[in-house]
Amino acid sequence: SNGCRVRVSCVLEPIFELRTYGRIGNRIARSVIRMGEEEVLTPAELQNLSRADIQRIDLATIARGLDRLRAEANGERQLSLIIPVSYISLSHRAGRAALADLLREAKALVQAGVIVEVCDIEGVPQAALLEATSLIRPYCIFLIGRLNDAPYNALGNLQNAGLSGVSFDAPQIVGDAEFMGWTKAAVHAAKRVAKSVIIYRLGSTRQAGMAALLGASHASLSMGAQAAA
Repeated sequence: SNGCRVRVSCVLEPIFELRTYGRIGNRIARSVIRMGEEEVLTPAELQNLSRADIQRIDLATIARGLDRLRAEANGERQLSLIIPVSYISLSHRAGRAALADLLREAKALVQAGVIVEVCDIEGVPQAALLEATSLIRPYCIFLIGRLNDAPYNALGNLQNAGLSGVSFDAPQIVGDAEFMGWTKAAVHAAKRVAKSVIIYRLGSTRQAGMAALLGASHASLSMGAQAAA
C-alpha cells in the first residue's frame, strides 16, 4: 500500500522435542524481503504495514510453506507444522476466513495437525488476544505466542490468553555460562504465561541440551548447527 515491493521467502525448519530430542515436525520460517535492496524487513517494519498488506504476507507465507512441504514430503507426513500468523490478520473476520481455508489445507498434509503461532502480540490487550485466538482454535491443535525478543519481564497481556506455548529466537551466544544465564531468565519469564517454551535457532546440540535442562520444551537449530549435527 505504500509502494514498496516485497517478496516472501520461506524455509521449513525442523522442530525437536527436547526431552527426547525427537522431531515433531517443521515450522514455516519466513523472511519478508524488500525487493531491489534485498533487505529483510524487521518485525517493527512489518507491524507498520497496513492490515491488508500483513494479511497478504500471511497468506503468501502459508501458501509457500505448504508448497515446500509437498515438495519435501517424499510421501511421508510429518507429525505437525507450526504456521506463523499475525494477530492483525486474526483480529478481522475476512482475514480469519482466508486463513481458515489454508489451515484446513495444511492439516491434510500432516499427521497430528497444525500449530498456529500468533505473531505481533506484544502490547495486545488480553481480552482482544483471547477473542482472536479462540476464533481460530478449531483449526489447530495448539496456539503459541511468538515474541520478537526473549522475555525478561512478566507478560501480563499473555496470561490466560489461551496460549499453550511461547516461542522466540536464540541470540548468538558462544560461551556456556552466558548462554545458560540468558536461557534461565528467558524460560523463567516465559513459563509465567505458558507451559511450553520453544527456542528457535540454537547454535548447537550442546545448547539444546542446556536449554532442556533449564526448562525449554522444544527447539530448532541454526542452519550451521543443523549442518554440524
